[in-house]
Amino acid sequence: MLKSIILKTGLFGAGRRPLFRGAACLFLLRVIQLGSALAGTYFLARSMGKNEFGEYNMVLNAVGILTIFTLSGFNNSLMQAVARGYEGTFRAGVPLAFAFSFIGSVILFGMSAYYFVVEQTQMGWSLMVAALLFPFAHGLVQWKSLVTGRARFDQLLVHDGASSILTYGLIILSVHWYPGDYVVPVTLTMFVPALYNVGLTLLNLRTIPREAPVEHQNLRYGLKTTLYSGLGAIGSNVDRVLLFFLLSPAALAIFVAAGRIPDLLSGAIQDISAVLAPRLSKHPAYTKRLDRIFSVLSLAYGAAIVVFAFSALPKAVTLLFGDNYAEAIPYAQALACAVAMGSLANLRFRYIRSKIDARGFRDITLVSSIVRLFAFLVLVPPFGLLGAVVATFVYRLALMVVTQVVIKRHYAGLA
Repeated sequence: MLKSIILKTGLFGAGRRPLFRGAACLFLLRVIQLGSALAGTYFLARSMGKNEFGEYNMVLNAVGILTIFTLSGFNNSLMQAVARGYEGTFRAGVPLAFAFSFIGSVILFGMSAYYFVVEQTQMGWSLMVAALLFPFAHGLVQWKSLVTGRARFDQLLVHDGASSILTYGLIILSVHWYPGDYVVPVTLTMFVPALYNVGLTLLNLRTIPREAPVEHQNLRYGLKTTLYSGLGAIGSNVDRVLLFFLLSPAALAIFVAAGRIPDLLSGAIQDISAVLAPRLSKHPAYTKRLDRIFSVLSLAYGAAIVVFAFSALPKAVTLLFGDNYAEAIPYAQALACAVAMGSLANLRFRYIRSKIDARGFRDITLVSSIVRLFAFLVLVPPFGLLGAVVATFVYRLALMVVTQVVIKRHYAGLA
């Protein structure tokens, strides 16, 4: 039924098949990543106490925040450039991103030294390993943008799928060999992607001629938007870091359990937008028809999420994390509803990101990130985990409003 509705709206126009194939590849990739991640989480949560599980996630969130130093704005701008035929932009962007990523390593080394001084050795070693692997695990991810710009989602399926299976397969083995220890899982989480990134980056550098055209305007756009995408990276991880320091590692563990499945559900709508991204980069205007397509997709997906939240989600949380995390269920249901509420804004934001529009990207990222940070700082200290959930709704609402304002102000075709 959904397919017939989409086709009647004229979704994608001519050449729908490549996009549906791309969607199928990303759907299968998401299934692989979902299955691998859930299996890994199942064993991790049971092999550690709540404090250790919270500390493990704290390290990963600290790494996530520090991706601001990987020139992440290049990833989106590179995809656009490749889609328009400027593959030399890959050669120009990779060395810059890799060099800047060492700033993140320096900060992680400093954090590691602090935890060694206060005699929290597991945190110290985990951060030390993260510092060593950070440039390779997060500073060399541009090959994904190259593949996406070429609309070769089958390659993304093969490489990212294999990486996920290998990473979580090894993590499951490690928790049997070293129960309660999270240094090895952190190492594997960073090492396997780093290995793939190095190999695929070198391979793609060899296949792109040195004389391949470079879209210099796009490089400048990538540099401009790096600051704003960095704020987005901070916003995506700051809630859990604040819970760790303002409440406790155990509180962070509960919030991670609550947010694990909603995060995966949010990733699915991002996959849809990723399939559309190469074509959107060449789309002349944001039209009412395009907005209608986005509305149909988001409404259908949002409704499915809400039904899932109040039917299967409670059992999924206890199955995944154990009865010890039953208190996370109402938070998980609320966070899933927040994902449903924000799906349309994510699709609209993808359109804006597909253009060389630093202004729109800046406005959306700055406003939503500032609102998110402010809401967490105001609501978490007095209300704890409930405050964190409410702050998530405030952030989603802010993202909806500011995205709609930017679309109406700066893009033709939507009165």
